Amino acid sequence: MHLSETPFAEQNKQCVPSSCGHIHDISYPFRLKSDPKHCGHENYELSCEGNHTILDGDESNYHIVQAINYDNSTIHLVDPDIREKVVCSLPKPLRSAYSSLLNRFTTWRRRYLPSPSHVRSVPISLVETITVFSCPFPINSPDIVEITSCLNRSYASSGLFRGHRYATMAELSPSDLKVGCSVDLMSMTSWHNYDANANSSILSLHKALAYGFELSWFQNVYCDKCPRHTGRNSYQSCEGENSRNVRCVEISYGCDYYNFRFFKTPDCCKNIPYVMLEFKTLLAILQCKS
Repeated sequence: MHLSETPFAEQNKQCVPSSCGHIHDISYPFRLKSDPKHCGHENYELSCEGNHTILDGDESNYHIVQAINYDNSTIHLVDPDIREKVVCSLPKPLRSAYSSLLNRFTTWRRRYLPSPSHVRSVPISLVETITVFSCPFPINSPDIVEITSCLNRSYASSGLFRGHRYATMAELSPSDLKVGCSVDLMSMTSWHNYDANANSSILSLHKALAYGFELSWFQNVYCDKCPRHTGRNSYQSCEGENSRNVRCVEISYGCDYYNFRFFKTPDCCKNIPYVMLEFKTLLAILQCKS
């Protein structure tokens, strides 16, 4: 089922795109605060401050918009606390900021397969998780970098923190943390030059943080029209990349979910990378502990 004639498509024709700084063509689902309320969606309202396009205009909880890609329904965000020329700059531990983002965006998007298949598109992850944690003892690992020296001198010498602080872009589950270690903050990156097999360094960590991350609004904005269930052995999946090709596709329950990262596709018997849920899972655990 194609959803070409939809309210958001019709609404977009009636609104003139806005611009702020280098971000042009701000249109549905986004709108500026100065735009008419019938344009865009209230959950995707942006503000224009000092020639910067801002998502979540709260003074202590916001991200700067680097780009909006309407072809694949992604937005590129950067943390304002990460300064490009300051290698030791780290994001604030604002867990609520990411909770708000992940209620409106996904950390994955769909990409079409080049050849005909029962699976018309596959989900690909947009982000890697960056975890900053502290331990009372030293850790020696090629994919973990010590950033204790990046702590503010007054904070480090005040006695409030004793031990070692580390950062990693490798996958990290709660079970990986040894007794006495605790997670301080989590962030995301879509830095394309990230190499999970290379030794981590403070410079590579900074480049990843400074690049920022990309999120997708496709699933949250365009897929409400697809019914969740159509029968005992099938359900409806929403596929596409942008507002021009939203489709509801019936999927058989022959698809067996194995875990968070892989699933088997019907009839093709190939494992395809699935949605990365580690960030949201760890974030929920951190909120429960706080």
